[in-house]
Amino acid sequence: MQSALHSGLVQRLLFYWAKLYTAQLHPGDTYRQLCPCISVTFLNDRLLPTDRLHSIFRTVEVNELYELSNALELHIIELPKLRTGDGDWRIEHCVRFLLARSETELQELAMTDSDMLRAKQALDTLSQDPAAQELARQREMARANLAIIRGFEREEGRTEGLAQGLDQGLDQGLARGLRHEVATLARVFGLELDEHRRAQVESMSAADLEVLIDRLTRLRSWPPSE
Repeated sequence: MQSALHSGLVQRLLFYWAKLYTAQLHPGDTYRQLCPCISVTFLNDRLLPTDRLHSIFRTVEVNELYELSNALELHIIELPKLRTGDGDWRIEHCVRFLLARSETELQELAMTDSDMLRAKQALDTLSQDPAAQELARQREMARANLAIIRGFEREEGRTEGLAQGLDQGLDQGLARGLRHEVATLARVFGLELDEHRRAQVESMSAADLEVLIDRLTRLRSWPPSE
């Protein structure tokens, strides 16, 4: 989930996909063992020049439009483009779930199908976890601080050097929040977070932490030890 757009977002999405794809191979493996890697990104802003809610990107030949491989598949779902009854109802339900502003809206969605009910139950369980509550508070503060900083940048025209310094500080703050999220996911999924693993997590950048969080969420396991 990406709450704000930035100039390197597309490159970032491709970078995360590449990291996940290449992480499948280990010493002694062959390329034939690689499985397709599918990236799904929810955006809280408009990125693409169409009104399509759900866009899918693959590798195709630009003239004949035949597919080279099914290994790369990027899904981009832009929340502001939701229009009821204008596409796949399953995607629309997911978007409506993410955009829900009240318990009543969530309950109504939970009554529509079993997937939404399971999502609602998981959200209820997670929202009762004190660590998850603290993580949500930290992320909300980070978003608010980012908005304030960007406002000052626009108003005062800060120099490039200062902007780089602010970005570095934000990255450090984001990394701290992501480390808390890793610890929370480890506890929720019953994964051992020993001292060696904790040290590895502490040394990771924000980008690597987000890749790790994606793996923990999807596979509920630590990456194989190198």
